[in-house]
Amino acid sequence: MGVRIPHAKKDRANIDPDELVAFRKLAQAYGRISPSELEQALKEGDLLELSDDH
Repeated sequence: MGVRIPHAKKDRANIDPDELVAFRKLAQAYGRISPSELEQALKEGDLLELSDDH
């Protein structure tokens, strides 16, 4: 997935309509992957799990 996120949300007041469309497509794609595909993507480094645990 070649999605580039150029700015952190804190750096901008809002996102452009084109960016919103891209984020929705990305969310749909993530919603279609199985738990095993997700695990594999994490293991291979294609995805990075983020946590806000302190």
